[in-house]
Amino acid sequence: VVFLLVIAFCPAVTGAVTLDCNSAVTLEELFDCIKGNMPLSGDGYTAPTAQQLSDLRVVMWKMLNGDTTIDLPASISSIMEFKRFHDYDNGRTYSVLMEVQDADDDGMVDNGFGTFIVYNVAERELNIASAHPVYDMNTGKQSIRIFKYTAARSLSLAGTHRNASTTDSACQSSYKQSDVAHNTDNMFFAATQELIDYYGANTWYQIQFHAIGASTCTTDVFISHGEHQDTHPVG
Repeated sequence: VVFLLVIAFCPAVTGAVTLDCNSAVTLEELFDCIKGNMPLSGDGYTAPTAQQLSDLRVVMWKMLNGDTTIDLPASISSIMEFKRFHDYDNGRTYSVLMEVQDADDDGMVDNGFGTFIVYNVAERELNIASAHPVYDMNTGKQSIRIFKYTAARSLSLAGTHRNASTTDSACQSSYKQSDVAHNTDNMFFAATQELIDYYGANTWYQIQFHAIGASTCTTDVFISHGEHQDTHPVG
């Protein structure tokens, strides 16, 4: 009698997934996909290292200056993706830097860095910024549509829920490290720094979208002073 022992080995599963949103054909669809891949409250956030922030700024600088063939530096090459995105609705092509790595295959990007989009033949020297695309209802969708229909120069999009991290912000400890409106150690703030360097002494504008609860808000829109504060005459 001969016994035959058969042992089957299953191939190892790496779990690494790239959430590149390649099925999107309009900016609105791209935003919906990116938002759907963001970590939610308590899901975790990993702040960029100093090297990663420096490299992100280099890439965003190249994007603003019209470079459309960018090889990502080693520190972010597995985390981020640079690509050209064609919107089939308006026929325009944009440069996109977005987070795509999902190493643990949980349906969310691993770090929560964010997204930066540039339209190099812009009609307006304007950056549209969405600091809380998950927490502040509909502000992310509003931001992408305003960016698209005003033919603005750029859009900066935070990469996670403002409370994804359990670590307090080093800038304002009553908020979390993942809240880019209350912290500077992130890609969202780095984008503004690159925009300041790009424009130099030239005039440009930034509109940052936020939402306020209906019970605490008595108007539809608040306009901040930005960096310029005027003293109103008395009387």
